[in-house]
Amino acid sequence: MSCCNCAAPTPPPVSPEKTEPAVSWFRIGALIMLGGLSMYLSLAINLTPSAGSSRTIIHGILAVASGLALILASPPIFRNSLVPRITLEQLFLIGLCGSYAASLYSSITGIGHIYYEVVIILLAIYHLGQAVTRIQIARFSHLENQIPGLRSTARIFSETGLTEEPISNVTPGQALEIRAGEIIPADGIIESGDAFIEQLAHTGEPFPSPLHPGSKVLAGSRVLDGTIRLRTTSSGTDRELDRLLESCKNTSQSPADSLAGKILRFFIPSVVFIALLTVLVWSFIGSPAQALFNGLAVTIVACPCGIGLAIPLAIRNSHVRLRLLGIIPHSHDFLERLATIDTIAFDKTGTLSSSSLTLENISITPSAPTEIRSWLATIQRHSTHPIARPLWKIAEPATLQNLHITPIPARGISATFSAGETSHTLIICNSLYLAEHHPEFLPEENNTRSIHFVLHGEITGHATFRETSREGAAQAIDQLLASGYRVEILTGDSTVPKIFTSRIPSSTGLTTEQKASIVREKQNAGQKILLIGDGLNDTEAMRSAHASIALGSEAQAASSVASATLSHHDFSAIITALQLSRSNKAKLTRLLSFTLIYNFIGIALAASGLLHPVIAAILMLASSITVLSLANKSPEPSQ
Repeated sequence: MSCCNCAAPTPPPVSPEKTEPAVSWFRIGALIMLGGLSMYLSLAINLTPSAGSSRTIIHGILAVASGLALILASPPIFRNSLVPRITLEQLFLIGLCGSYAASLYSSITGIGHIYYEVVIILLAIYHLGQAVTRIQIARFSHLENQIPGLRSTARIFSETGLTEEPISNVTPGQALEIRAGEIIPADGIIESGDAFIEQLAHTGEPFPSPLHPGSKVLAGSRVLDGTIRLRTTSSGTDRELDRLLESCKNTSQSPADSLAGKILRFFIPSVVFIALLTVLVWSFIGSPAQALFNGLAVTIVACPCGIGLAIPLAIRNSHVRLRLLGIIPHSHDFLERLATIDTIAFDKTGTLSSSSLTLENISITPSAPTEIRSWLATIQRHSTHPIARPLWKIAEPATLQNLHITPIPARGISATFSAGETSHTLIICNSLYLAEHHPEFLPEENNTRSIHFVLHGEITGHATFRETSREGAAQAIDQLLASGYRVEILTGDSTVPKIFTSRIPSSTGLTTEQKASIVREKQNAGQKILLIGDGLNDTEAMRSAHASIALGSEAQAASSVASATLSHHDFSAIITALQLSRSNKAKLTRLLSFTLIYNFIGIALAASGLLHPVIAAILMLASSITVLSLANKSPEPSQ
């Protein structure tokens, strides 16, 4: 809900800093000074009416001053009032025009009092509201450049051979060729060829998977070695990547019945109706002047400053607290949504654990040469193949002559070299290679987190790898559980560290759609889910969740889709934010209660003829000061 600017047009897709309203503080200061001076003169004239030329001069000065202020400072109010929906500006406009018209009527006829200062004060409050209230909607720009493979070309098999064409020309059932290092351009099934394929964008799995004929692959995955022939199952414009992009572009969230929005739907029409009814009733039981001034008192005392300023300012204050925690909200109702959360769903890879694997253990057989560790380190430094990456620092590199590295698609690499006068062949491979070439080796499973070393056909060692959990992640889960939240893990990876499975349930091996489907099912069952993730494979689930936080992600699409971004990996900030959201909700309830009670009493007195318009203006100012003070008070996180 924007402050006194509910009809503001949607900004173009620019950075948040550029969407902040450009408000002249000099203009606000001038309006405040002019309003104070006008109030002083108007009060003096109303208490001690002047006559003759002095009356004409003073009334003329006040009429011209407030008229100029109205002409120069009210265009935004007029623009935002001329929309086919209820806005706070419409009630501001009634107060402005009513005050000026009544004052002008009094200046001309000499009947009643003048309220030129009310015009200036209302304008000052409106522009102050624009200056202190953040009115922005996170927009998306250039998502196409942030998703790998979205705008690639495809190498298509045809009767004349291979032709390279735009991805938009690809249709289901075509055969494509994808070579080592290339991104798969369309969804499909591997027809021939073995390769390690990195699917980090879709599964979050940091280690590449060895895929074979019959395996399903998605556009955006990268072939790391070997060449595959793919039979497409989608067109070039109907891939999962395209669906993800559309999901990202459609993530602008509606206000979703915020508290201030609910009040607007009945408050403004009610005030207008009561003011008109007051004028009608007093026209029969009193004079036209009484009817006009009592109706004006209703509109002035019911000025929407409390609703238009207090709620947005309180939310802005809480958003500042969030930013100090390192959480950048992207939707105006993020705090409101966060206050109703009862379930926390974590992605694992890149969120609860680091996206890179670390060497856990390396074992070398006693019969192996003592230099084998140095050989492994040297081979790693000359190879970009993923299966050798974690071996970079296991030892100081050695000097190897005639080093030649050959990929073994979907299995590993073979390195031939000379050390001294002896030639060697060292294979770094996975369990599949051993099962094929060493029948005596019977792995329990195809463990993608272990590799083996084969020197001259003999198994000489192996290495295992593990994920590193984020510091404080397990403690944060314990705190969330202690606070009464449901907590679980949704991951595309195949395994979850025991430090997490011993605490909370987890679902593994999930695709992007499966994650989103689980979130939707839980939401339909009545749960309010906060999804915390970091990758492109989390975007659709983020959109389906009640609220979402992108955790220090390098994937801009995830940050764009999420309703907030955490700029670091300190999970205690999320816990504090959850507490802060509940405190903020209680604060907004107090503000709304005060505003409603004040308006009910003030409108009743004004309609009864017991509230002079000048007193109404003073009460309006007092109310505005009160709610601004309450809104400016920083909420403390509730425990």
